[in-house]
Amino acid sequence: MKRIIFLLMLALCSPVIAGPFGFQMGMSIDYISRNIKLKPGNSAGWYRSDSTLVEGLVFHEYEMLITKKYGLCMIMAATKNKRTSPNGNELKKEFHEIMGEFNKKYGPSKIYDNIKEESALRAPDKWVMAVYNLDRNFEAIWVDRAYLSDDYLVRVDLSVVAVSNSVGAIVATYKYENYEECLRSMKEASF
Repeated sequence: MKRIIFLLMLALCSPVIAGPFGFQMGMSIDYISRNIKLKPGNSAGWYRSDSTLVEGLVFHEYEMLITKKYGLCMIMAATKNKRTSPNGNELKKEFHEIMGEFNKKYGPSKIYDNIKEESALRAPDKWVMAVYNLDRNFEAIWVDRAYLSDDYLVRVDLSVVAVSNSVGAIVATYKYENYEECLRSMKEASF
């Protein structure tokens, strides 16, 4: 536990680190691929890796949106899948630990714990199943530019995902200032 917090603090607060995981907005695919092993993702512009420029973080899988024109636009990072009780207490605990460290770096977050009105999975012991079925959304969002602008970010999300009714992970999403331009350039390229 203390090690997780220390590694998060090191990754989020060290002045040597350029931005999340050592990456900077606009880094080229050439630069990134010279420094870490990238694999093509499921869609054009998306790449996967199990490493970053800064090692030892609580996240273990990474997906990056990188365009030729705008470079790195977005990073998604996931923790290892974790077995959890049906009420999700283990996932919620890990989520809140990571969120606490993010709050130190990115300022106060807005937390959402929404469940669809029509969901039959409202009982506390159906929490993970509701996340798995996409009936429940559990996330924290940071958008305060006063905290995000040093890393050229416009938004950071932290969310719980489930791969079954008893296994889940935490996913962090970092969107850079060039994110919208990247999306536009990808749409233009596909026509």
